[in-house]
Amino acid sequence: LNKKDETPGRVISYATWRSPCDEVINPQSSTSLNGASNTLTACLRHSDLYTDSTVYSQVKALVQ
Repeated sequence: LNKKDETPGRVISYATWRSPCDEVINPQSSTSLNGASNTLTACLRHSDLYTDSTVYSQVKALVQ
């Protein structure tokens, strides 16, 4: 995780989602990766990221 290239390899795209209200990840900004599409969501609790329809739609669009 501490390597200079945070998005290595032949992956087509990297993406992260983070919430300003995440009670698990601290600091929330540590989720962001250089070279990735880093999305700041609405105020969601950590486990709500799995069930939020907006986040779901964004992840689905990325992997299609």
